[in-house]
Amino acid sequence: MPESRRYGTRQGHLIYALLYFLYFLGHGSYFSTLSPYMLDRFGSDARFVFLAGQIAFPAGYFIAGYLSDRFQTIRGLLVPMVLLHAPCQYFLYWPGLDLEGATLLGGVTRFFFAANMQLLTIATLESLELKGFSLSRSAGTLGFFIVHVVLFVLETRFPGLLSTEVSTSGTGGRIGSAFLLLFAIACLFVQKDRRAGAKYYFLEALNTLRHRPVFLFFAISFVYFSGYQTVDYYLGGYLNQRYGMAGVYGGWCLATLLELPFLPLCARIHARFGSTPLFLIGTGAGILRFGLFYWDTLDEIPGLLLTQLLHGIHFTGYYMGTIFRLRHFYPDHLYGTGQGLFMVLATASGALIGSYLAGLLLEWNLPARLQDLTGDMPGTQGLPSAEFLDFGPVFLASLVIHGLVFFSFLLMRDPEKREHSPGEPRS
Repeated sequence: MPESRRYGTRQGHLIYALLYFLYFLGHGSYFSTLSPYMLDRFGSDARFVFLAGQIAFPAGYFIAGYLSDRFQTIRGLLVPMVLLHAPCQYFLYWPGLDLEGATLLGGVTRFFFAANMQLLTIATLESLELKGFSLSRSAGTLGFFIVHVVLFVLETRFPGLLSTEVSTSGTGGRIGSAFLLLFAIACLFVQKDRRAGAKYYFLEALNTLRHRPVFLFFAISFVYFSGYQTVDYYLGGYLNQRYGMAGVYGGWCLATLLELPFLPLCARIHARFGSTPLFLIGTGAGILRFGLFYWDTLDEIPGLLLTQLLHGIHFTGYYMGTIFRLRHFYPDHLYGTGQGLFMVLATASGALIGSYLAGLLLEWNLPARLQDLTGDMPGTQGLPSAEFLDFGPVFLASLVIHGLVFFSFLLMRDPEKREHSPGEPRS
């Protein structure tokens, strides 16, 4: 039995579930601590760390996808990249790191995260198909949940244990690098070679962008991720401002509760209705989520932390819809490159612009806010810490963007429901 087919068995489901579980144990602590840690240390200047990550993120996806498509391999790329990923994540949270060092390591860490996620996604899709992918990816959500439960307990039951002399979240961020080393060992069980046997041509993947449905999807996603990046880079800083790090960890525990049942359900929704309902559900949840966060900046809402429950729908709807739609647009032998192009032209480019503008919005009302809170005007020697930042304009901008994207999908024809004709992407 060919190797790729052997992994389609129950054993394959268990292997890829374990891989996602371990990877998201490592990624979880990085994801939730990056925003509060960098904003706490560098104020709005943290946007340069975030920008470096957004520049490196698409490069990781694209380079890993291209190399995998070009040389028809997975394991030989994945294992060494994970071994490089772990120390980069660890030293990103080193207490003595200055802004320049954090910016450099922020980009490198994000590069390896994207590259490894790309390779793991390709391996899972080829081995288990769409339904198996959604089930295995659920194990990643479980890992994300567990690591945040542990961090929440440590933060609340053992105050100060996770603190460093410069931030309350640095130790939590470094914990994940140990799980990445375990993930590297488990990667030895990933399939060695790609399943697709067709000859690879980069221009074939690039020319797919000329088709109107593909171009429109990329353009709308560019707009979407300019608003969604708030979740990755600024939401944690606001939760830290409101509740402290216990609120950050607790909020991300809540964020996974709806994601766990929704992930397997996405494959059924797609099989019956296509991807468009997933995009509408995801963006609709985002509208409600950012609307509540914006409201809270004007008048504090009791139980705001429960708003994080919406993340499981907000993130999963668009994420799984994208996986399904790109599988519709690109055949197996081009999928890695196609997803890499999407990450460059839509996900990262949109988030790059959005993240930089969000950093400027944080400073927009800063002089008045600082004077209201302290009676002093900001000096010229650096920016104040995260406690003085006004997140209201950031949440409002993301709310408006999600509203525009929601109505775009509502009005756009679903390309997966159209009759396939020569010259169009295959289903």
